[in-house]
Amino acid sequence: MSTITTRTIQTGCVSFARESETAGYLSLQAIDQAYRRCRQRKRKTYQACLYEQQLLDHLVQTRDALAHQSWFPRPPVVFTVTKPKNREVYAAHYQDRVVHHWLVRELEALIDRDFIHDAAANRTQRGTHFAVARLQRFMRCYHTKAWFLQLDISNFFNSIHHPTLLALLAHKLAKAQRRHGLSSAKAGVLFEVAQRIIEQPCALQAIHISAKEAYQRVPMHKRLECAPPHTGLPIGNLTSQFFANLYLNELDQFIKHQLRCRHYVRYVDDFIILHAHARQLQHWQDAIASFLHDTLHLRLKTPVTLAPIQNGANFLGYIVRPSYLLVRHRVVANLYNTLHIQTKQCMLPVAQGYRLELTPKWRDALRSTLASYGGHFRHAQSYRLHAQILHDFPWLALLFCDVLCQRPRWQPECVTSMSTQWRWYQTHYPGSILLVECGRELLCSALPGHIKAKVYQGSAHLAAWSVPMQRLADVQSELEAQQRYYIFCSEQGYLKGGLKRRCVRTLYLPQSQYFDILKSLPTF
Repeated sequence: MSTITTRTIQTGCVSFARESETAGYLSLQAIDQAYRRCRQRKRKTYQACLYEQQLLDHLVQTRDALAHQSWFPRPPVVFTVTKPKNREVYAAHYQDRVVHHWLVRELEALIDRDFIHDAAANRTQRGTHFAVARLQRFMRCYHTKAWFLQLDISNFFNSIHHPTLLALLAHKLAKAQRRHGLSSAKAGVLFEVAQRIIEQPCALQAIHISAKEAYQRVPMHKRLECAPPHTGLPIGNLTSQFFANLYLNELDQFIKHQLRCRHYVRYVDDFIILHAHARQLQHWQDAIASFLHDTLHLRLKTPVTLAPIQNGANFLGYIVRPSYLLVRHRVVANLYNTLHIQTKQCMLPVAQGYRLELTPKWRDALRSTLASYGGHFRHAQSYRLHAQILHDFPWLALLFCDVLCQRPRWQPECVTSMSTQWRWYQTHYPGSILLVECGRELLCSALPGHIKAKVYQGSAHLAAWSVPMQRLADVQSELEAQQRYYIFCSEQGYLKGGLKRRCVRTLYLPQSQYFDILKSLPTF
């Protein structure tokens, strides 16, 4: 630790005179790789587009600012979220996020190997599912009655002590100098950048974009501005996630090597310990509380959970038991709330029936929601849960072919012609009247008697009536007045072969036939 302490902590400067010393880790290639990681899944955002317009200039500016110690983080943007709880989230400036990605990648290469195997948060080949699987594996190690102790740290991110964190980082970098040949210049750059990020007064510089009422709903002890001096990291930064692992690594080492606990898994500040005797877990709890208070300036959240493993541990969205997993009730409740909102948005009561308006934006949002929750459900025993969701929201059967809500019914999976599209909708919506847009024509499988139409001549394999597309509203109104079940498929872009993509845009279900229609839908 002496090299970094004397050259960085005390003097605060490291020699950057020779460009050859910084060429390896402050090259344009290293900054460009950090930018490419930063833009993943965010390339269409406003700040990302502005950054990319002058990409080379921004990369050069970032490299030079780091090389000459002139880089300082810009004021972040802060907003509030309501789920799962009211919290404030800090979003760094896009150029700063590029620096964050560069710094975290460099520090991970040096420090991640010192973390224990069962620290699962924000690490490569780790995550929530790794932690849950690891916990279940530990539970299966006990053939007799055993207990688990679930602990959580109170107000963790707002309680991280800056001097302690910087001392831990300096120690790790000094260790990397001795064991892995890290140069003093590079160690100084990494420490200087990390120090400026950690000590940035985010709460004073932040630009608030949420409504004042929403910000006031955040509890006082959860606001970064209420943290004691030299304490707290902003929630939302990539660096905060890495520094949290570095900070709690001391706890991991204490539990594994001093308490000698074999079955221990941690995800951020939520961790579980297993043992055959409850009294031993209570003894460990007291030791952990003392260590957190004396060494890391943290305290445990009360009450704690001490229960037999057969009861199941409520951990990371699952109820974990030795032989199976169940989805947590709060996760299911969140999905139900979302589906209730989306039901009100798409299902309109009209003319003694229900009309579903499937706009592309709403449809994509629904599919994203179900895919997200479905990915979470897939790791647990959830077939009955999916069936219950379909029972409580029966209109989902109109949009998906299977119980797991993965195969959409509103568009064909594979088609080669207008005729195959027509047959797809006839098969998947039996008993309905098809209304299909075809250029300036509206093709109808059946029509009210007084509407004049001509036989469609475009395909010998497709028996349909044709009316001008301008008559769509009249046809729909007449069918709804007669309470006849219909679907309308509109043109929405092109398929790869050049064929028009036609997707279900409107469904009308008469109230008297609602449940009969749902029962008649085929599953595949």
